[in-house]
Amino acid sequence: CFPTHAKMMIPEGKHVDTLIINGAECETFLTSDFRLMVEHPERIIQGTRLAMRAMDIDRAIIGIEDNKPEAIEAMSKAVHGHQGIEVAVLKTKYPQGGERYIISALLKREVPSGGLPLDAHVVVLNVGTVAAISDAVLEGRPLITRIVTVTGVVQNPSNLRVRVGTSIKDAVEFCGGYTEPPARIFYGGSMTGIAVPEDSFPITKANNGVVVLGEKQVTDHKESPCIRCGRCVRACPTRLNPFQIKDVLDNMDDLDGAEKLHITDCCVCGACSYVCPARRTLSASIKAGRDVILARRMAK
Repeated sequence: CFPTHAKMMIPEGKHVDTLIINGAECETFLTSDFRLMVEHPERIIQGTRLAMRAMDIDRAIIGIEDNKPEAIEAMSKAVHGHQGIEVAVLKTKYPQGGERYIISALLKREVPSGGLPLDAHVVVLNVGTVAAISDAVLEGRPLITRIVTVTGVVQNPSNLRVRVGTSIKDAVEFCGGYTEPPARIFYGGSMTGIAVPEDSFPITKANNGVVVLGEKQVTDHKESPCIRCGRCVRACPTRLNPFQIKDVLDNMDDLDGAEKLHITDCCVCGACSYVCPARRTLSASIKAGRDVILARRMAK
């Protein structure tokens, strides 16, 4: 996660003309942002106004996917009378919540390879982030709670407001417990979530969901050689060549070669692995290589 204060500190020589508030749910299974928009739209608007003032921006767009009519209605009512803030309806499409893609969908601007939203004169903040800004500035309340979707093989799937540090086990028990023994537990959704070995792990401020899958929903596939079908290339929203990047990393451990293939532009959405008929671990391999390259850059 990119720190909010770093996003909002506009470097000298950079100009930002638009603040995008991301209300497109970033993952499958998760509805925590949806509930926040429906139940607390005023906090989102207050936080948006505070962020606009802090960065001296006159325009803000709240992007919401068209499968959330209740959120669109609630936010449209909340923005009434607030000059410079508008609600825009987006097509429901994964991974619409990625910064590059919501910028392209709303403004028809492209973040350059290796660049940041600032390079497209935009700052993107999540609805949960601006709600937390409102809490901190107007109420003096630090970020000690967050809304988390708890779903999957649980008795009563719910969106809970939990204290940071609450264990997964306690959150699931509040929802009535498991309906069957869990086979996989994820922080986040099923596409980009991180599997954890047990439910004693705590929920952090970066976790917007806990997804629990049962035995029937989990299938371990054996990875087989690439058949060069090109499905991963067609699925990639960043227009990368996932199988070529993985080959460079696996066969030659060539980080410089992977960098030339723009590995750092990968958003780790998992679409390439999802569509791969050979069940290759494309997304995981690319993420590992990307993280090493980014760490190497930071060390210089």
